[in-house]
Amino acid sequence: MAHQFPDHAEFILDVARKTQVEFVTEDDGVQRPFTLHRGAGDMPFVSIRYSGYGADLLAVAHEFGHAVQLAANPGQFIPPIHREIAAFLSERALLVYADMPGSGIAGILQTAHRDDDAIYLGNDAVELAVAQQDPNAVYNYRWNYPVARMLAARAFRHQQPKELWSTFLGQTALLELTDLVGGGNMLNTNENYLPAVPKPDKEHPAINGYRSLGMMAQLDIDYWQGQSEMPIGDYHASLLRHVQNRSAFIAFSEEMIPIGYATWSRCPDDDEAIQITRQAAPFGDHLALQKHLKSHLEKHRTVTSRHARSAREVQTAW
Repeated sequence: MAHQFPDHAEFILDVARKTQVEFVTEDDGVQRPFTLHRGAGDMPFVSIRYSGYGADLLAVAHEFGHAVQLAANPGQFIPPIHREIAAFLSERALLVYADMPGSGIAGILQTAHRDDDAIYLGNDAVELAVAQQDPNAVYNYRWNYPVARMLAARAFRHQQPKELWSTFLGQTALLELTDLVGGGNMLNTNENYLPAVPKPDKEHPAINGYRSLGMMAQLDIDYWQGQSEMPIGDYHASLLRHVQNRSAFIAFSEEMIPIGYATWSRCPDDDEAIQITRQAAPFGDHLALQKHLKSHLEKHRTVTSRHARSAREVQTAW
């Protein structure tokens, strides 16, 4: 953060020194990290479940963003979306800093960040979309995450440090931030270059299987340190097993271009319950993948999603 905002480095480092931080383990029973505002005269209190995963490092950055914003706005109410924009901007600052020469952890953090996209822009975005159609829906704080994550990504890309600091503090109106959100992909600069695929060949099912393997592998290649970083034999065997078990799904655009895929496992004691094991949308189409996947799996009574992290528990997918 100090590297991202050098004009405010002294203040940021002072917050880092004075904020009370509690690191807990899985055995302590604390599921989610949180930042507690203790009043205008005190520095915030932060609790983080930390086991050294890339997701835990992002959680540290996320909560530190909350702490800095609270310390810079003593006694002022900060709307939830502005709170989460600050936290996501803090994560982005870590990603940029970790990508400097000699770091060695950039790939780990990028993978964890993309896994988070599957949560915030997948599960949470679907919940928000459903709630918008239900006038009786009960407010859920997680509805702030999809909007805040998109606005933070766009602000980080387009704003100069002085403007970005105002956004971080929650002093930029949401209307101004939405003006930054133009057409196209708001989170990923990579355009989907994959070609359109032909319709399934009913007379040659093996060809369909090989095409599916190829499409999933190509999507993984663009998903940073994804499954394609595994030894090729193990990677192929894993994907082939999902294809054979009909536990893999590929989502396409209207032009039949692959945009993402998901795999899942069935719960051994309940045929109608499954757990999603992977969602990969390297070009930013997380919500579209989630919508297609939900339609495909609607016959299952229970669908959960586990993410390779220590900071968040298994979540209901929808």
